[in-house]
Amino acid sequence: MLDTIGRNGSLRFWIAVGMALAILPLGLSAAGGYLVLDRVVIGAFEDVAARQRQQIEPTQRLRLLLWDALVPVDEYLDQGDSRRGTAYREIRQRIEVGFGEVHHRASIAWWTARRGSRPATATTASRSGSLRSSTVSQRSSTV
Repeated sequence: MLDTIGRNGSLRFWIAVGMALAILPLGLSAAGGYLVLDRVVIGAFEDVAARQRQQIEPTQRLRLLLWDALVPVDEYLDQGDSRRGTAYREIRQRIEVGFGEVHHRASIAWWTARRGSRPATATTASRSGSLRSSTVSQRSSTV
């Protein structure tokens, strides 16, 4: 049977079969790559991106704020410029807000890991921003 197909097939037929056989591995590779990316890689990448946004970025901002707080302190110590106190207090307030956010996010992460879901009060406080403002006002009034 194959012998008759081979002899009776036209040149166009064999060119089409050859091209199909040449393109088939490319198509299978593309389909396999899509499935691997869709089911494995994208989920892991989204997890890493979410962790970066939720954990690394706030602590990085806090680290930079702490570094920025050194400038007014150094200028006050070197030059005795009392105007630098205002700049320091403004940066200190932003640092306190940053620590409040990091603490809040850490408590939500702890709660999620321990219970498997978020408490309703923490989510509500996070959305309304009342936690951050109350933390700053409490700390500012004591200092």
